[in-house]
Amino acid sequence: MSSKIKDKENKYLIIGAGNVGTSLFRALDAKFPGKVHLFGKQDYSHQNSDFISEENYTNYLNPKIVNSVKTIIICVQDDRIKEATRSILLYRLTYKNIFHTSGAKDASELEHLENRGAYVASIHPMQSFAQKYSDPKKWNDIILAFQGNEKCLLAAKEISELLKTKFIKLNDDQKVGLHVAGVMVSNYLVALLSVAENIIGQAGIDDISKNDILQPLINGVVENYKNAPADKILSGPIKRGDINVLRRHIQYLQIHKTKDSELYLTLAKVLLNNPKFHIPGRAKLEEILDKYGSLT
Repeated sequence: MSSKIKDKENKYLIIGAGNVGTSLFRALDAKFPGKVHLFGKQDYSHQNSDFISEENYTNYLNPKIVNSVKTIIICVQDDRIKEATRSILLYRLTYKNIFHTSGAKDASELEHLENRGAYVASIHPMQSFAQKYSDPKKWNDIILAFQGNEKCLLAAKEISELLKTKFIKLNDDQKVGLHVAGVMVSNYLVALLSVAENIIGQAGIDDISKNDILQPLINGVVENYKNAPADKILSGPIKRGDINVLRRHIQYLQIHKTKDSELYLTLAKVLLNNPKFHIPGRAKLEEILDKYGSLT
């Protein structure tokens, strides 16, 4: 068991050595060197990183470690949050700020710790951490969503300021809505990219990488979205009301049996059904989509 953490006053204990936990450790440790500690299940040797010393990592919690911190942040998978709290249940938790970073779960997931005198809440970063010990700049300007006991609101805001995030306070329902929106943009965008890659591949275009083809388009949308909402940055055949191009696209997908014509129709209808988008010839476009939709 590795536990070389000294008996001293520390700032934060992070439970969970996955992508979020290690990235949070790196960012906070840069602000308070030696006063942030990371708890994981594996030995220190498995960390294999220059961003954490053996003194600041442990796979065994004891009273010295838990009592030395005022704030504990749990960064594990949603269905393992309660399991992760078992490591601290035996210790005095009164007046400690305890957060989890789940987007889908609310603060009630830590209710059993609140019954032990802790102040509990959720602080969810609206960011995708694809690797461990990510650059601290990855936290800059992202949303950090707070939901839970207001007695730990100041502690949450301090973390937000240290990470240079944009702090918002949500109720239970708003938290779920924000997470759904985040998944739509982050996870399902990847699904959409995979569909586009398949279409390019089935068209036999292989003399240039799919990334080189699609990335400039994605970058263009992202740059436009920095300055305007979605309904102001739409381009393409739907925006122009170009029936002929729309018809040709759907026919192409159906002829080549890519199985993606239904998705194309669904997304086109999403745009047409949103009154915020100014689309000429909307009724005629809807008629065309309904016609081809009956053939899928």
